[in-house]
Amino acid sequence: MRLRIFLMLLGALLVAATFTFPLWQPVLERRGPGTVEAFPGLAPQLQSSFLTFPQEQQRAFLAFNQTDPAKALAMVTAALAPRSPVPTEQQAMPDLNAPVTIASGTFQQITAIQYGQGTVNIYQDATNALTMRFEGFSTLNGPDLHIYLSAADAPKVSADMSANGVDKLDLGALISSYGNQTYPLSDISDLTQYHSIVIYSSSLDLIYTYAPLFVRQ
Repeated sequence: MRLRIFLMLLGALLVAATFTFPLWQPVLERRGPGTVEAFPGLAPQLQSSFLTFPQEQQRAFLAFNQTDPAKALAMVTAALAPRSPVPTEQQAMPDLNAPVTIASGTFQQITAIQYGQGTVNIYQDATNALTMRFEGFSTLNGPDLHIYLSAADAPKVSADMSANGVDKLDLGALISSYGNQTYPLSDISDLTQYHSIVIYSSSLDLIYTYAPLFVRQ
């Protein structure tokens, strides 16, 4: 009698499982055998790529996720996207007319996931035209990365970028998150009021890196 009841219940469960299969099939596919969610909400095809980050960066991304999950997910997704190389014609130092270096700096690390490498130099040629040059530059891929001039020496959050009564100045979109790159500068009447170059994501309201700028007067 007990065996008959058991078999009836088992049959009923199998029938229910068959009819509800479309509902739980996606869950089974998403979390198949051996599947580990390395970063919450990250696309399944990117989960293993997240584990290629250094341990310190993984911990920093996960800590960021605790405070702002949406921004953390956007940052990780962008960081794992393929990098766009600098166009060939912009990789080499441009041919300037009697250039003089009037400002220079080195990109700094803020946190394990907010960092930059390389140098920035600003040149003034014989016509007084200004050209900014990144050498050996590298930072994480990010959404909507722009270059800013800031009056602060070491801005770490967006509120720091305007200082001493001088507002931040958007120089335009970053060409690439790595490699040598050149930017012509215009409409800058007084470079001495700015003390740093900042790489900033407006969509995340996050500074990725900055370079304290030594301006030769």
